[in-house]
Amino acid sequence: MLLPFLLFLPFLVVIPEGDLPLSSTLPLLLGNPRLQPRASPRTIVLKGRGFSPAATVFFARGFSRWGNLKPYNQPMHFPWLPLREDFDDALREVKTLPAAAAANRLRELATSRLDLTQTTKLDRAFLNALKSHGTLPGLEPLRLAILGSATTSHLPPGIRVAGLRRGLAIEIYEAPYGMYYQELNQALNSPGSALHSFNPQAILLALDARHLTSTTAASALDLLQSCWRKARSTFHCQVIQQTVMPVLPELMGSNEDRMPSSPAAVLSEINRRLPQLAADESIDLLALDRIVLDEGLSFWHDPALWHRSKHEVHPRAAALYGEHLARLLAAARGRSAKCLVLDLDNTLWSGVIGDDGLEGIVLGQGSEIGEAH
Repeated sequence: MLLPFLLFLPFLVVIPEGDLPLSSTLPLLLGNPRLQPRASPRTIVLKGRGFSPAATVFFARGFSRWGNLKPYNQPMHFPWLPLREDFDDALREVKTLPAAAAANRLRELATSRLDLTQTTKLDRAFLNALKSHGTLPGLEPLRLAILGSATTSHLPPGIRVAGLRRGLAIEIYEAPYGMYYQELNQALNSPGSALHSFNPQAILLALDARHLTSTTAASALDLLQSCWRKARSTFHCQVIQQTVMPVLPELMGSNEDRMPSSPAAVLSEINRRLPQLAADESIDLLALDRIVLDEGLSFWHDPALWHRSKHEVHPRAAALYGEHLARLLAAARGRSAKCLVLDLDNTLWSGVIGDDGLEGIVLGQGSEIGEAH
């Protein structure tokens, strides 16, 4: 009689009163980061793919801030893009459209606010359209190689969809895990290598913090320079260097600068010297060290997920990563655009000039309302 209960027991976890760092514990606990919560005020049941139906976590009574649990499939942080209520219907029609109409529809859907599932669906539809039509009129082909030291396999969908927003049909070559330097060496010395055959028009170097801080800042920067020069001499293409994400703990707290050999201090020194070095070599920077400040490091990085699968960039931030990368790719091809549209009344000044007249406008020093504008 005890056997069924004992078989089920390893998969039943009851968490008592108190707050837990769910983003850090659940991926390790369940072996699956793609959790989909179903919540009520008293109980939360989480189920994910990749483990048996019995592997269900029940959060028992009293979890005081269960609302803090954020599934990976939350909407991306693109508030300037509109929501599409008809997204699924419009996407289904893509397969029935001719090449030019399919390209227009895909680009139109890419300019809406998407969650992770919609981003993946749109990317799949884009790849299927390319397979069916060969080329998509109106989209500029671009070959991008991703060379990294950590897991990057979750990044291509967000990059391709962000490229669609800018009229780019991005084809991606992803180097084997951690083989970025070997790939560059092979391409330099062997014309038959996979990277050389791909012949990228842009190369992204995405090296993680722990990899670069395993040595001194000077040695790390020498390594980056070597990679840049190998890439440039072989392909004569745009090279984009990802800055180092500040994910390392500080060993000395506020006195970290007094221990310059600590990993966090080495990281800071690399990021401090990298902009000038990149400018001297005409290398574009994907400034992750500054980008993560907008959403917060916890949105971009989960230590548990790093230890589990070497994801330095969290999957929920993949689309945002692709958005910032696509801006650099588009700008290098003359596709960047800025448009500022303002309703000047009650925006640049207080009042409605058509109703109040020039004398009724409040603007400038001497008035709290005027200074606010």
